[in-house]
Amino acid sequence: MENHHVIPISIGGWDVIENQFLVRIQDHKLIHNKLNIPYSSIRKFRQLTNHVLVPNVVYMEQLEYIQTLYFEGLEVLPQELFEKHVRAMRMLANLACHWYDYKAKCNPDFWSYFKVYHEAQRHFINSLH
Repeated sequence: MENHHVIPISIGGWDVIENQFLVRIQDHKLIHNKLNIPYSSIRKFRQLTNHVLVPNVVYMEQLEYIQTLYFEGLEVLPQELFEKHVRAMRMLANLACHWYDYKAKCNPDFWSYFKVYHEAQRHFINSLH
């Protein structure tokens, strides 16, 4: 078994238990083969964001964009792996709302949780500026 980060650390994922689940080695390889983004996209993300010390609106836009690219292949995963991603994203959305004191309701699906996860972070960033 291996630990899978739902949102990879390399594209802004948090290293928290809510962003991880255990998966068999062959399923882990399958996930990363299906949820793969071109290196050029990751490189562009890093070029635009590596200098950011305090996250700002531009950083959040780039973060959401690169993470959306990553999850475009989510629906082609086997149902069990898809559902694990949905549960993890729900937990991440709840965690972000808790950390950033953001209230939101959403539909019980991956993309709604993903949206709330990013809205909570933007809410926090806007409060800093």
